[in-house]
Amino acid sequence: MAACPTIAVSVTATSPSDVGTDAQALLRAADEALRRADWPAASAGYRAALAVEDSPEAREGLAFASFWQGQTDEALAAQEAAYRLYQTPGD
Repeated sequence: MAACPTIAVSVTATSPSDVGTDAQALLRAADEALRRADWPAASAGYRAALAVEDSPEAREGLAFASFWQGQTDEALAAQEAAYRLYQTPGD
């Protein structure tokens, strides 16, 4: 497997390690990678965000990125997890 791709977050932060443990910043960086169709960077970003905090948004993003990389089993599992988290009371 290739090295972890760089994720652009801002002018000064360019990778998940630069963002630290801020799950929201990691999620924004992964979303940006997804918009650029940089599927590997998006996957890495969503996984980094999930390592900090589980969220339906990160699970769903991982599902999209995984799907576009042909990882259908992972995409389905991530989407199912996102669905369950979206069903949490108050959401």
